[in-house]
Formats: sequence, structure tokens, C-alpha cells
Amino acid sequence: MRNRQKLWLCLSLLCCFFLMFFPWFGFGRGVQEITGTVVLFHPITIAGIVLTCIGIWLPGHGMARFLAPAGIAVILCTELYFWLFWYVETITGQWSLSDSIQGAYLECYLGMGCTLCTFILSILFCVLPDAKHQRIKRLP
Repeated sequence: MRNRQKLWLCLSLLCCFFLMFFPWFGFGRGVQEITGTVVLFHPITIAGIVLTCIGIWLPGHGMARFLAPAGIAVILCTELYFWLFWYVETITGQWSLSDSIQGAYLECYLGMGCTLCTFILSILFCVLPDAKHQRIKRLP
């Protein structure tokens, strides 16, 4: 992966982290808000961040090229988990998809969309160029 691609991937990841400092969940703005830092400071998210950073900055091929997409996938899955179950312990005690949708703010959806775009970028920059290069090598 070239330095320019690493820079774009890091900037996209920083944008995802920036969006986590805004209110993500709640049923009343200004009254009851839960910020995305709940997701950011979760141990599984921190492990995903470490995997992503190692995958971006580790020079190498083989399995190392899958570390960045795997780390971003871990972050995305953690965000989806918190989106689905954030209110269960605090408000109702039971799971409901309509409560998940109604209680999530725009910043939550922007954050998950940004993480999804970062995941797609990581696949384009880390995984696909090597697959294309290997395909060219095999041709006679």
C-alpha cells in the first residue's frame, strides 16, 4: 500500500473517531444523551483500532494485508451491536428494533456510514491490489 493510500485510510479512520464524540443515542436531545465514546472506549473497539493501525502501517504482504479490513470490521460490528442494544440495560430491559431506530441520532448513522466507507476503502487499498497483482503473475 502506498503512502497516499495509508494517509487517506488514516484520515477516514480519524473522521470516524471524531464522529464518536457527538451524541449518538437518546430519546431527548439535551436531556438524555449517550455519546459515541461508549463505543470508542469499549475494549473490543480498542482491539479493532490496534489491528487497523498495525494493518495500515505494517509493511508486508500475505496475511498482514487483511489486518486493516479486519480491524475496521471489528469496529463496525461493535457500532452495530451498540446501535441495536444500547437502551436495553438503561430504559426498557427488552430488545426492540423500533426503539433502536427511534433512539439513534443522525450522528450515529453518520458514524456508522463513515466506518462503512473506511471499511470499503481498506478493502480497495489493502486487499484488491494484491489480488490483481497475483492474477497478473499467473498469466503465461
